[in-house]
Amino acid sequence: MISIVTITYNNFIELQKTLTSLFSYQDQHLSQTIEIIVVNGGICPNSKKFLNDYQLKSKVNVTIIHEPDGGIADAFNKGVHKAKGKAISFLNSGDLLLDKEYYAWSDKFLDQHPEYEFIHGDVIFNDTLCGPLKMGPTHKNIGRGMPYYHQTMIVRTKVFEKIGGFDSAYRINMDYHFVCKMEKNGIDYSKGLYYKKYQDRPLILMDGRGISATKEWSSIRESYHALRVTQMLGLVNLYGLVTRFIFMSGRMVLIKFNLQKLLICLKKIKHPSL
Repeated sequence: MISIVTITYNNFIELQKTLTSLFSYQDQHLSQTIEIIVVNGGICPNSKKFLNDYQLKSKVNVTIIHEPDGGIADAFNKGVHKAKGKAISFLNSGDLLLDKEYYAWSDKFLDQHPEYEFIHGDVIFNDTLCGPLKMGPTHKNIGRGMPYYHQTMIVRTKVFEKIGGFDSAYRINMDYHFVCKMEKNGIDYSKGLYYKKYQDRPLILMDGRGISATKEWSSIRESYHALRVTQMLGLVNLYGLVTRFIFMSGRMVLIKFNLQKLLICLKKIKHPSL
């Protein structure tokens, strides 16, 4: 069974879209394949009513946690603590599942291939400037940023038991710090499967308004801290981090001088638009 964790904080419309994208899983025969855990840290009455109705109607096991949390990392950890599956996935409130077979396929694959610790794949990133862009894993050193999109990652529960959960010291890059811990413990590309069951078929539509997308300088600072505390700040990763900073600075300069059209063109050259 795969445990799907979704966290929400007073964003009813985004939560509704995310859980609606899972409605194909309301079939009885999938009740042993997935479970859904929603951590609701807000006080929005619409969210609470929707979640309670969703839980009642679902043929899949749905766990709802209605309580305040200490931020994103704390909310993630609440979901991990409740998870009963062999592996855990994090589908953020506002992100949409596109490949309806992904979780069921991954559940079987992990049973058949114990050598793999996690699965990941492509996303469509709904960029605030360019619109939807297809993005895949970077295949670059971790200093350049997340090597995988955490919304597509399905990680074995035993990995969390081995290296711990998410660190609440990180307000933005708790997922990056977690992946740094994975790599420090030898859980890297060689232990993960890049999912391409369907050619050019992204798994998740990512909301481009996320915290790490809109506060990139803070994200880079937290990335530096994560590399340092995990003893991953070697020359190669430091070079990658500096390169990331230079590209971020270049984007900021283009925006400052009203050259958004040039920035959009550069982004579309790097990532195929849809």
